[in-house]
Amino acid sequence: VLEDTYNDIQVMLDICTSPMGMVGNDYVSRSQSVPIYWCADDLVWSTNARLPRLGGGAFREMLATTYSSVTGSELEVTCYGKPRAIAYAYCEQQLALQASKLGWDPADMRTIAMVGDNLETDIIGANARGGRWMSVHVLSGIGHSPAARRTVSPGDDELDWLLRYPHSSPHYIAPTFDHFLREAMCFGEVMVTGNKTPYYGMPSPADLTGQYCFKPVSYTHLRAHETPEHLVCRLLLEKKKSKKKTNIHM
Repeated sequence: VLEDTYNDIQVMLDICTSPMGMVGNDYVSRSQSVPIYWCADDLVWSTNARLPRLGGGAFREMLATTYSSVTGSELEVTCYGKPRAIAYAYCEQQLALQASKLGWDPADMRTIAMVGDNLETDIIGANARGGRWMSVHVLSGIGHSPAARRTVSPGDDELDWLLRYPHSSPHYIAPTFDHFLREAMCFGEVMVTGNKTPYYGMPSPADLTGQYCFKPVSYTHLRAHETPEHLVCRLLLEKKKSKKKTNIHM
């Protein structure tokens, strides 16, 4: 494993320090020559091992440290995935898309539960996103991240903000994911979401449009792409809702 890690870091270091990322010449670039995009930045994750295992975030730490030692500059990385706002915004968009396909109004979604075992990614990310998000900490995984600090790339204002402001206290705790599902069905929405609190601190500096070219899709846009089957389903649900409202007024 160590040999693979050394080789992978060496290859990425060669690419980053070669002009235009083209390896094979005798020249070394004084600045990072190619952009790097990272999709999984968890420092540790849970497996069948008794102790947490190093994840993709640990490899980024190794690469960033090595790059800094070799070049004297900081490695610039654009990260996706938890706890970044882009991961939760994309999830919201996909949930709205699936809801509209089923004929449901996405605006009716009151709560979106982020169920995870990592306080430093899953829970902080949901708490930071706020709104309809509810953070649920399950104790069947790593429990907590032992990270004392994380390497912040130049210009990565979002990670710096995540490390400073949003709290890692979950809104709900359950032994396992299965326990949470059972408790949610038995106890009801009010009891399960009773500790969900909005975030009122420093606003997130994440620029989803400028940095990630992400544009939220409106419900009107989703309806414009409805199939005949989805349209019939939605109209039937709206008719059912209308009857309920009429009965209440009577």
